[in-house]
Amino acid sequence: MDANQLPPLTPDQLHALAAGHGVAEFVDPTTNRVYVVSESGGTMALDDAYIKQKLDEARADAKAGRFTEGFDVESFLAEARERRGARS
Repeated sequence: MDANQLPPLTPDQLHALAAGHGVAEFVDPTTNRVYVVSESGGTMALDDAYIKQKLDEARADAKAGRFTEGFDVESFLAEARERRGARS
């Protein structure tokens, strides 16, 4: 499917995006994979609570060994902090 022919969003998906200020998570019921959908155009803004929640989830996954081999959570967090500092 070409990017110019994206499927339309359902009313529930549009509501979730509006409630999340342009960002929403959706779960594929077949695979239980979570997808983050964001409004394009402009700069995507995530609030600090969302970022903290996702970092806490990532830390818990790392402690439980749920990351694929070769992923270094500390390097990832260091890079995220560096990028955040560059934006400030």
